[in-house]
Amino acid sequence: MGTPYTMSSIVSSIPLSLQELDCDIPLSKDKEWAYVQTPFIRGWVRLRDLAIAKEKSEVKGYEEAKSRLLVTGNIVSVFGDPFFRQPVFLAQMGDSFPLLSIPNVDK
Repeated sequence: MGTPYTMSSIVSSIPLSLQELDCDIPLSKDKEWAYVQTPFIRGWVRLRDLAIAKEKSEVKGYEEAKSRLLVTGNIVSVFGDPFFRQPVFLAQMGDSFPLLSIPNVDK
């Protein structure tokens, strides 16, 4: 990951199927890749690396989050827990993510 195709390419699962959304996204013959286009780049992205939003407001809220994590290292592991035991994916320099609130946890 880390390739700047779309903001949705940072998520490693598809919460909704393309059939549910009735999308016209071009797929490869093996249905493993989707052809996507943004104002600044276009190309093939693995389907498992796309996140599909049903409503524009979902993406807008994500983009407008004030507290963000900005990756400044070449490649950084992103973890899903506060103890750094559950690696979720790799991020690349320049990737930006909204910070999630983490409940107080006794160490």
